[in-house]
Amino acid sequence: TQMTLRTFHFAGVASMSITQGVPRLVEVINANKNIATPVVTAPIMGASTVAAQAVKARIERVLLKEIVSDVAEVVVPGDLFLRFTLNVPLIQELQLCVTAASARTAILAFARRPMSPLRQLGDANITASSRKELHVTLPPALRGDRQMF
Repeated sequence: TQMTLRTFHFAGVASMSITQGVPRLVEVINANKNIATPVVTAPIMGASTVAAQAVKARIERVLLKEIVSDVAEVVVPGDLFLRFTLNVPLIQELQLCVTAASARTAILAFARRPMSPLRQLGDANITASSRKELHVTLPPALRGDRQMF
């Protein structure tokens, strides 16, 4: 096995931790929430602080709740939906490449996962009404006792 090969190759090297590589790789691939080594240091050679922050913004996980300024339940004749308003100044400050359209794409990708709690949401349920607003219409199965007007 790989562990046997690694043990043989590094025989006699006291400072080598042979068990660290595989579990860490599994943590990274599976995107575990509770990782044993929560800090990864990756130097960016010759980059400015602004460039480093831009790289960080592209690889860091961002939750919708962190970039939304308002969530409202909208009830109008014949329709019921949730309106999410993105916090555009915060998104710009953090140098995130997020719009309502990209947030819609990410939500739909999450909804398509096999055990996702949002798996009943489809393309027709989420619309980007503007660059900073998302409208989410709940499918009948998720509405519960809320009747349409």
